[in-house]
Amino acid sequence: MKKYLIICLLFMFGCASESVPTSYEVKPVGEVDSSGIVVQSRVVYSIESGEVRTAPKAKFLYLEQSQATKIISVTNAPSMQFTLDDSLFKVPELDAKMLSFGKFQITKLQDNNLRICGKKQNEKCSKAVIRAYTTGESGSGLYNQIGGYGAPIYMGQSTIDQTVGLEVNNAVILQSINLASNKNVVHLSDFSNPAYGVNIDFSNAGAGSYKTALVIEYALIP
Repeated sequence: MKKYLIICLLFMFGCASESVPTSYEVKPVGEVDSSGIVVQSRVVYSIESGEVRTAPKAKFLYLEQSQATKIISVTNAPSMQFTLDDSLFKVPELDAKMLSFGKFQITKLQDNNLRICGKKQNEKCSKAVIRAYTTGESGSGLYNQIGGYGAPIYMGQSTIDQTVGLEVNNAVILQSINLASNKNVVHLSDFSNPAYGVNIDFSNAGAGSYKTALVIEYALIP
C-alpha cells in the first residue's frame, strides 16, 4: 500500500518484501564489524521522493531433537526473532517546522545466541542495543543533494530528542540492556516500552527533493 502527499515535495511511502538501497556497505547480519559489534537483525527504510521499502532480515526459532533408547537429546539451535511494526509511521502534512512522523515499535524479539562476540565469535556479549542511523547519502538527515542540506532526524522514546547520525559510527542508541553472566536469552520484555518516535525538522528545509536510508538495528556489543 502506498500513500501520497503533495505539498512542495512529493513523498511516497510503501512497503516491499525485497530490494533495499545498495549504495552503501555494511557488515552482513551475524558478522562482527570493526568495533566487535554483531548485528542480529536489520531493517532499512528508504525515505525519498520515490518508494520507501523495508526488508527485515531475521532468523526464526527452531528445535532439533533426537531420541535414543535411554537418552533424549535436545539441541536448541542459535536463533533470533525480530519484528518491527511500522504501521504507526506516517508521513504528515509538510510544513516548515518540526514534524512528527509517528513511530516504530518492536512487537517481537527473542535471541538465544549471545555468545558471538570477540574475534572468534565465541565470547559472551555484554550488551544488547537497539540503534538507528542514516546512510546512502553524503550528509545526515533527510538529505537534499542539490542544496547540500539535510533536514535533521530525531528519534527517541518519551523524549524524541536524539539526533540520528550518518553511518553506523554515528548511530544513536535508542535502548540498551546489560547482559548478566547468567542471562542466556534476550526477550522483548527486557526492553521497556520498545517504541521509538520519529521527528524530522523542516524549519530550514527549502523546496526540493529529499531522501535517505534510515537503518534500525538490534545488535550485540562485546
